[in-house]
Amino acid sequence: MPTVIWFLFERELNYPVTLINLNSLPRSDWSLFDVLIMPDGYYSFLSDKNSAEEFRGWINKGGRVIALENAVSQLSKLDWAIKMKKTSDDGDKKDSIYAALRKYEARDREPIANITAGSIYKVELDNTHPLAFGYPNYYYTLKQDDNIYDFMKDGWNVGIVRKDEPIAGFVGYRLKPRLKDGLLFGTQTVGNGSITYLADNVLFRDFWENGKLMFCNAVFLVGQ
Repeated sequence: MPTVIWFLFERELNYPVTLINLNSLPRSDWSLFDVLIMPDGYYSFLSDKNSAEEFRGWINKGGRVIALENAVSQLSKLDWAIKMKKTSDDGDKKDSIYAALRKYEARDREPIANITAGSIYKVELDNTHPLAFGYPNYYYTLKQDDNIYDFMKDGWNVGIVRKDEPIAGFVGYRLKPRLKDGLLFGTQTVGNGSITYLADNVLFRDFWENGKLMFCNAVFLVGQ
């Protein structure tokens, strides 16, 4: 994912971008940056209380964050950011009670019950928001995981999925009920700054062309 983002800026947009090693990020001078793009990856500094507070302070002062995929998941663990959508309690209890009751003939199917190797969902967009500028009131997203988030009360729920079935692709029968009534794309104001959440890979392998506009909207329009 970092390579795809670099390629987009360097070769397609011809726009300057600064690359930062993840290990160096906590020691960086935050005042030198106005927009931080967090590709899919592991951000250890978010687990450190002091570093996370310094990061929040930078956003409060006007910093803008664009988080993608698992970067969104890590931010969701902070008490001031987006929250991961939880599985219903009834479903958890049912699974725990009957988890041991399996049929032998289904032994090859069980491992894929909770995964999606790649499915396409139709996302309902609020195209009055800058993040969805230039789109109709929908967007087709490539879903490769089960990450979906609660609707934000203090932010803008720009791209959501309701109870619709996937348009194409495979989704495990246990995973499918989870991928509904949740947020995939949104923005949150934090002080004078903002966080843009892109839960799915809108730049998948540089051929998911329809997502490039949303990414550019996040960089150049949101928070302006």
